[in-house]
Formats: sequence, structure tokens, C-alpha cells
Amino acid sequence: MTVFYEGEDKYHDVRQLRNLLESECLCVAMKSATDAEKQKLKEALDNYDQYSNIYNEDIDDPQRLEQVVDADFNFHYQIIKMSHNELYKDIYYMVQQLIRSHITKMISTRAHRRQEQGLPPIGENDLHFRIYQCVLQADTDGSREAVEGLLGIVSVPGLDEFE
Repeated sequence: MTVFYEGEDKYHDVRQLRNLLESECLCVAMKSATDAEKQKLKEALDNYDQYSNIYNEDIDDPQRLEQVVDADFNFHYQIIKMSHNELYKDIYYMVQQLIRSHITKMISTRAHRRQEQGLPPIGENDLHFRIYQCVLQADTDGSREAVEGLLGIVSVPGLDEFE
């Protein structure tokens, strides 16, 4: 994959774009998602969890990283689709290379930080699980906090900062 939007400033820009789209779509999805869409989100979450566990067995394996990035992207794309806004869906899909680059950096950096600290993989405390629960419970405040933590907008203890 050719990365044409590199650098810390550009990384920050992509993170802000993701926050804008994903937070808005999550709020809309909490109000309008069907039971079938919620089930698809659960399937995407389970798929992400499966590949996350495989990746965490060897965080230096680029193929495993690519698989978990695909699963992560698909989880977030499902939320975008649940907004029922075709423009949001199209924009997210058009910038998917940027989003995938952001996801790749977040997953790899956080996994390596945890490993350096001698900590196990994050497991079910992963913020993806929290986002899914927020959708089920229509928890808008919790969803905003979870998205901001997941995207690295706010530091997350055990992922971004350590005692």
C-alpha cells in the first residue's frame, strides 16, 4: 500500500476525520439501527476479536497485522453503514487507505507498548466491545468516550500511558 499522507500532522488529520465520521455515524446508528444491523455489527466485532487474538500471538507478523486491520476496518465500516447515510459511507470507503494506515499504526503501536510493559493483550477490555455495548444501550456519552479513546484522541491507560 502506498502511503501518501504520512507524517504526524497528517496522522492527526486522519484521526480527526475518523472521529468526525465515526462519532456522527455512531450517534445516528444508536437511533436507527435495525436488529439485523446490530447482529452484523456483533459478527464484525466477533471477527475483529478473532483476528485480534491471532495477531496478539505474534505482533511482528505483518500478515496477522493486515488481517486484524481488515477486521477492524470492517467493524467501523459497519457502523458507518448503520447510519444509513450514503455520503458518509462513500466518503469512508473513498478514504479507506488513509483509515487503514491509521488503524495499522494504532494497533501496532499499542500492541508493542503493551508488550514492552510486560502486559498481556487488551482482550475484552478493548474499546470495540464498549462501542458495541453503547450501540445496544444507546449510550451516546459512553460512545463518544470510547471512540475518542479508540482513536487516540484521549490517552487510554494501558494502551497509551503506563504507570
